[in-house]
Amino acid sequence: MKRVAVIGRTFVENSRTTSKAIELGRLLGQNGHIVVTGGVSGYPDIVAHECVKNGGTAEAFIFAPSVEDSKKFYNIDFNTYSIIRPIDAQIYNDKGEVFSLYQRSLDLSFDVDCSIVIGGGTGTLFEFIIMYGLQKPIGVLLHTGGVTKKAIKVLLKDLGKSDREVVFAKRPDIIVNKLGL
Repeated sequence: MKRVAVIGRTFVENSRTTSKAIELGRLLGQNGHIVVTGGVSGYPDIVAHECVKNGGTAEAFIFAPSVEDSKKFYNIDFNTYSIIRPIDAQIYNDKGEVFSLYQRSLDLSFDVDCSIVIGGGTGTLFEFIIMYGLQKPIGVLLHTGGVTKKAIKVLLKDLGKSDREVVFAKRPDIIVNKLGL
């Protein structure tokens, strides 16, 4: 049993990617893994629900001090999650803006064994960079939009890094197999 971070798009863009999220959750659940998300809606939440439905477990790291505060930003059913980990200390910048999202990403990244990217934007790319820096195994589910289109490969190339350590595949079963899940 491994702790698998599922990071990605917090809203649903299309049915093709939704189908991939469902399949990924099914595979992870059937293999008894724990899906760990940032307590967000969209594809990570779909994967978590499917994982639980198929015998796995789901945990959420939320950036707010409570589930009710988190629901102000993401409309999800937290009943799926067996463990919810709130960020106790709120972090602010000099303008008074809350930056606990970044603390949540750090906590989540250190806590898991590997991660799988499905779509995503700036926050997903931030978490990818942390995972890559920590040398955690990473799978990128291609053709799911956002940073999976080009950004991750361009980033690795521009940094002079190899993408050999990252599994890129169009199908969830290939990602699961190559990550040893």
